[in-house]
Amino acid sequence: IELALREAKEAREEAEERAKEYAAKLKNAEVELKDMLYQAERERDEQMRRIREETEKMVQRIREQAEAAANLEVKKARMELQKEAAELAVSMAEGLIKENFTDEDQKRLLSEYTTKIKGVH
Repeated sequence: IELALREAKEAREEAEERAKEYAAKLKNAEVELKDMLYQAERERDEQMRRIREETEKMVQRIREQAEAAANLEVKKARMELQKEAAELAVSMAEGLIKENFTDEDQKRLLSEYTTKIKGVH
């Protein structure tokens, strides 16, 4: 009976020792899990920050490109309007000259031009 009691006591002590080891391993596993979760959260936060930063830069580039394109279109439109205005002014001037330019005006200009040419030689 003493032998059985001693063996039972040793078995109980061995079981308690294993239980302590498993408890320590479980505690270590919990600590490692918490560390892994903390690290994963930090990496997630850093990745989100980088994504936000890259998105903001991309939005800024798109805005700048859109603004440059709009400015170019405005410049083209202004140049086209100036061209049309100049063509219209020339056309109106031609019309006015044709309406108001008489044979006498033509003779007078021809005479003045001829006089200037003779004066040069």
